[in-house]
Amino acid sequence: MIAMRRPMAQSSFGTSLDKMSRGTDTVASTLVGQGNERYAMTLRVQDDATVRVAPVDVTPIPHPVGERPLHAPTLLESDFPVSAVGQKARHGRRRPDPVYGAHKWWARRPPESIRALLIAASLPAGAEEEFWRRFDDDADLSYADARVADPFLGGGTSLVEAQRLGAAVYGMDVDPLAAMISEHELTHLDTAEFTAAADQLIAHLTPLVEQLYPPRDETEEPLHYFYLREVECPSCATDGLLYKSLVLARDVGKNGGVVRGGDLAAFCPACHGVQQIPAARKQLDCCGRRFKLASGSYDLGKYTCSACGQSSTHEQLKTGMRRRILIAVEVTRNDQHRLIRTPTEAESDQLWEDDARLADQYNKLVLPDAPFQTALRNHKPGVYGFESFASLFSPRQLLVFGSAFRWLSDQAFSVRIRSALALAVSNALASNNLLCAYATDYGRLAPLFSVRDYSLPVLSVELNPLHATAGRGTLRATIRRVAASKGATGDHDTRDSSVQVADATTTAWPDAGGFDVVMTDPPYFDYIAYSDLSQFFRAWLDAAGLSPAKISGDPLYEGRDSRATFATRLGATFKNAADRLKPNGVLVFTYHATTAEGWQAAVDAIRRAGLSVTEAFPLWADAKSPGHGHAGNIEFDVVFCCRPATVSGWTTVSADKWAKRFGDEKIADTEVAAWRQACEQINAVHVDDGARYDPR
Repeated sequence: MIAMRRPMAQSSFGTSLDKMSRGTDTVASTLVGQGNERYAMTLRVQDDATVRVAPVDVTPIPHPVGERPLHAPTLLESDFPVSAVGQKARHGRRRPDPVYGAHKWWARRPPESIRALLIAASLPAGAEEEFWRRFDDDADLSYADARVADPFLGGGTSLVEAQRLGAAVYGMDVDPLAAMISEHELTHLDTAEFTAAADQLIAHLTPLVEQLYPPRDETEEPLHYFYLREVECPSCATDGLLYKSLVLARDVGKNGGVVRGGDLAAFCPACHGVQQIPAARKQLDCCGRRFKLASGSYDLGKYTCSACGQSSTHEQLKTGMRRRILIAVEVTRNDQHRLIRTPTEAESDQLWEDDARLADQYNKLVLPDAPFQTALRNHKPGVYGFESFASLFSPRQLLVFGSAFRWLSDQAFSVRIRSALALAVSNALASNNLLCAYATDYGRLAPLFSVRDYSLPVLSVELNPLHATAGRGTLRATIRRVAASKGATGDHDTRDSSVQVADATTTAWPDAGGFDVVMTDPPYFDYIAYSDLSQFFRAWLDAAGLSPAKISGDPLYEGRDSRATFATRLGATFKNAADRLKPNGVLVFTYHATTAEGWQAAVDAIRRAGLSVTEAFPLWADAKSPGHGHAGNIEFDVVFCCRPATVSGWTTVSADKWAKRFGDEKIADTEVAAWRQACEQINAVHVDDGARYDPR
């Protein structure tokens, strides 16, 4: 039993002890113990005016969001299980999660990690057992009556996971595609109505596609068309074929790929004929000559002229606009086997017919004719020689998708159905353009943005967009993904949500109620600007009048005065968020940088917003992927937990402490180096506490 003097008024138990009679028991609840656990207690006021407290139930009572002790640390800010959550994220609780499959977006944070951060932000320090119970319970609604916001929506993961926990959610993004994707994920869709509308679209396109992608005979259906570029040496003007090797596909069956008639498919560089040869072979015999399979005219990013030996880059060759040569066709056959074969004369002539058909139908199509914006930070398409978004597509791809968007823009569907269909058609664009490659060891197309950036494959692949049974990224497949994204979401998308295209640095946030948690993933300083990449899709949506809005703001990073500009704009966003936090609310964001300047900019933004860092720790964010950033590809983000400086001091952090918490896990030296940079910038605040803030 615990004895304490009777207070004069309200106790921390939420019970007025003055109104309790001596010698009587009153059951109340409070927060006691090292972890601020809530327990049911029995209170008795003794004759000597002391209060006797006895525990009657040692089981902690779960805390709803917002009912933690005011300003007490959360589990997120104290011993968050970083290693265990990272392992959960790697394996995925609901992988693949269909709700996130409706449309391409870049660098999505793992939904398991976001769920974990949200739950930990609602629990008191020490409540790890309750954390795992909620994490594993798909029916948990501990965020009911709570509100969560995200000022940088991106792919919408933070709000979807908050909505699944019962929260009302609000988000914004300057990019209309991000807002469009997030709104789809958060709102109800009548899948039966959507499927019926999609069937109409497929029926509309089928006659056109059958003309543009005709089969050789009734035993097969074309799936993939392989192309190489014919280039001209800038030095001697000699024409040549650009290729890395003679191999088109090799022994894919062992990798769980597709079944073929031969182990390896290769082409002859002299006659362009395709052969099926054993996988162990290192050469190809054809045209009275022997060619090494690994030989090619392109290596290490450069083409070497066979006549003069001069090496040239894609920029020098303007490769993207050079003549395409149809080198092979992959078909599916009635026996369910695939075959890569030599194109027929009719299939090669089809390219010229497509040009004429496109010229004849041009004015009847919806096409992204606008040139590339000079303001874009990503200039790769122009470097390759492409002049507009339309030039990134073959004539028959323009015919098919120009017809699809025209038809969709003319239909009288509801806004919700039209938006869902627009996402399906838009998503198929990533697998139906001139920048699609082929994974030779897996027998499948590699869509544009597989490396989160523009890239120009030497061997490009064109997909039959309506293939009946196969094909990665066909229009049939993207329609199924949209339907599946809503067919398996349960009722979480019936809860309150609001999404808008807006600039979080200047937009006034909703006034009613405030937010319990602001959870976001802002741009990472000078890393790839995903709004630049999203214009690939938006160019079509804008042309068809299907985009919800225009870009609504300026980039955080503009390339000059980069740190000051980034910190100013990000700080303004954080200030808007901080002003709308409830008294016990927290702001949480994920971030990564590989330079001290990048970390400085993030810390500057936090200080500009009048926030303090209460905790920061690394958390597995994504598999390594080339092109995601600059030096040192991302695998871990640093999670920043922040509160208003008026209620919380600035913490200090240790990279060595973080590293130890991962135990035997192998953490790359580049990651630890980035963590140390983050720690240095976070801890540097204590050195100049009280000094006038200087953003330079």
